[in-house]
Amino acid sequence: MKNLLFLLFLLKCSFVFSQEIDSLKQLLMTENSEQKIHTYISISDAFYYSVPDSAENYLNLALNEAQKAGNTIMQAKIMIQKGILYNEQGDIEKAKNLFSKSLILAETIKDTSLILSAKGNLGNCYLNLNKYKDAIKIYSEVIEIAEKIKNPVVEAIAYGALGNLYLIKNEYDKALDYYTISEKKFKELKNTNGIALSLMNIATVYANMGKNKDAVQKYKEADKLFKKNKNFLNSAKCLSGIAKVYQKLNKFNKSISAEKEALKTYKNFDTKMDISYAYSMIASNYINLKKYQTALLFLDSAYNLSGTEKNFSKSEQISDKIRICYDSLGNYKKAYQYSEINKIYHDSIFDIENENKFSELEIQFETAKKEQEIELYKKTEELLQKESKNRLILLISVSSFLFLSIIILFLFYNRTKLKNRIKQSDLENKLLRVQMNPHFIFNALSSIEHYIYKNDIQNSSLYIADFAKLMRLILESSRKSLINLNEEIEILNYYIKFQKLRINYPLDFSINISESVDIENCLIPPMLIQPFVENAIKHGFKDDIDNAAIKITLQLQKNTIFVTIEDNGIGINHSENRRNNHQSLSLQITRERLQKLFTGKEKKKNKLVIEDLSNINPELHGTKISFKVPYIGEF
Repeated sequence: MKNLLFLLFLLKCSFVFSQEIDSLKQLLMTENSEQKIHTYISISDAFYYSVPDSAENYLNLALNEAQKAGNTIMQAKIMIQKGILYNEQGDIEKAKNLFSKSLILAETIKDTSLILSAKGNLGNCYLNLNKYKDAIKIYSEVIEIAEKIKNPVVEAIAYGALGNLYLIKNEYDKALDYYTISEKKFKELKNTNGIALSLMNIATVYANMGKNKDAVQKYKEADKLFKKNKNFLNSAKCLSGIAKVYQKLNKFNKSISAEKEALKTYKNFDTKMDISYAYSMIASNYINLKKYQTALLFLDSAYNLSGTEKNFSKSEQISDKIRICYDSLGNYKKAYQYSEINKIYHDSIFDIENENKFSELEIQFETAKKEQEIELYKKTEELLQKESKNRLILLISVSSFLFLSIIILFLFYNRTKLKNRIKQSDLENKLLRVQMNPHFIFNALSSIEHYIYKNDIQNSSLYIADFAKLMRLILESSRKSLINLNEEIEILNYYIKFQKLRINYPLDFSINISESVDIENCLIPPMLIQPFVENAIKHGFKDDIDNAAIKITLQLQKNTIFVTIEDNGIGINHSENRRNNHQSLSLQITRERLQKLFTGKEKKKNKLVIEDLSNINPELHGTKISFKVPYIGEF
């Protein structure tokens, strides 16, 4: 689920109900130009959440009317409103262009309130584009202007926006500081709606920090204030936040109850994206309760809504959950069908991202070129006024143009070179995963061959069935750079299941996960833990052992998951002697993959530690392996 960011620089507080639309359209026949502008905006408000395309059309009509009337203030306001609409729909570049245009108009007429609104929303765009330095610069400018003109409301909102920025960057302490400042300023103003927004954002920080009890308390405080102000939509958002926390705590029935309550409000306001999210959230809880038929009912509704919104990312997530349900119910035909649909959405998202990146580079190049041409023209004009010799003017103009062209080509070359380096790094990661899977498959097929040669039909059949299931899971995960932690655990359990058929001693296998780790939404690289388990079984235990045990522990430490794999075998010291210093291929590949998970200083800190337990305590025996992986959320 995406972080809940509700502090906007232009808050929409008015709602027009559908039954009033016809009467508003009637007024258009008799009204003058200024009245028509406000009527078009009111009709747009009615469609704002339910039919965004219609909302955009009426804002375009309002903008045309304002341009005809030469009303610069309304032109700037409408551009800001259109920009917010695009921003909420995820079209950030369009939103950024509109906010930039509105800022130029606002500065032309020296309207401070419009300047603050345009700048603040422009900062939100940079935030969504992960351009954090630009966002911080603009938010700081907004705070400076607001302090100068003594506008504490905008100050409070700007501090909230800075909180949003650090929340996205997972710097929770800083986010909490700025949200607290925002809350304090809203309290001084006795602005209960602003206080509620701050409380809701603070609750989101606590939820991300794993402080679930504090998160629920803050959400409830915010919910109470929103209901008091009759802000029922944000009240529903609080309930969704509570539902998310309950899901993390494995209180699935409570999570369902809270999300269903929120769903009622979303349906009243006809906010399709929120309705789709609520259906998907409820379905996830039913999947956790293994009520797959019920989950499918909600997933079907969510899938239909995501299709109408053309939200490929959401459709990809929902289709994968539908696949899981059908697979669990044994309907493998349907499971395969939705697996193929999921691939189509995945490929579509990849194509769109590449197309957007190319378009952005093209726009940047063309914009830079036009700016340089304008700059060249200005310089030429200045020279014409100061100099009387035309040859000198021409020489300077041509030289300036060539120099600027070389700079543009140099910048473009560097950008292309950087893009190629990023692609090369991604290819190296994929190559490492491809190397891992053939190695694992070779070991599995060797075990199957062992039973076939023994003519053990029963164990051979069981082994082949488990292997087929495991192969499907591996093939599905191999095309992804990240998979759900739940899927990694499922692969491990199947691997251990058929390994127990092969070995000649009992094996106790356990996985302990701290409550703060959300296994449903946490993402990690595929097949990351399995090689260590394989090495423990293959090299750590003697055939005469009667109490073999492997324990895996996952704990949340700041922005990383700390993983430990511990066995009670002969220990790494004796194991290396048995292998004659042979280096495991899978272990080497995994070591390389771990190195590529972090960059900069974090890369140096992330070490794969392998210890013999006898070195820690002479009375113990076995091996302990520990490493870190980044904590990445699915939503």
